[in-house]
Amino acid sequence: PIDRLCIPIPKGPLGMEYLVALLGTTAVVVASSLLFKMRSAPLYIAAAALIALYAAGSYGMLPAPLWKAVFPLVRKGLIALSLFTIVMFIGVFRESSAARNILQPLRKDLAVTASALAILHIAAQVQSYLPNLLAMLGDSPLHAMQLATVSALLVLGAILTVTSFERIRKLMPGKTWK
Repeated sequence: PIDRLCIPIPKGPLGMEYLVALLGTTAVVVASSLLFKMRSAPLYIAAAALIALYAAGSYGMLPAPLWKAVFPLVRKGLIALSLFTIVMFIGVFRESSAARNILQPLRKDLAVTASALAILHIAAQVQSYLPNLLAMLGDSPLHAMQLATVSALLVLGAILTVTSFERIRKLMPGKTWK
């Protein structure tokens, strides 16, 4: 059943957290796109609110139950990954499908929102893991490969994020952007 889906779901508790986040995020995105007539402002407001909640919780300014709900969504990148999954799968639906018609107008906004949340996730992870990784660079070539891979992914993510903005895309020929 769930193993037959084309969505890569990690094994263990993280896989279940991701699945719940993906289903919840999809429901919120579809509901908000229908309620707000395909406007991007609610997405950006929700992302800003989530970022603010995470920042407040990082300084101990949130009640414990709320912090326990917000922390994994942001720190583990579950919402960002869910939004990126939705963005990628929009293109899979037929052009005449209801799912594509509902979500396609928000695709770029979903990508920008996911990028903003991914940056927060990356910042939180870098704060935790980069000092240890840098300290171990001389121990094994594997650590240098990890750092190179992460750096390449960050550059790729930055390029994809920048090209999601309408103003940037208008400066580029369509073939270059694709």
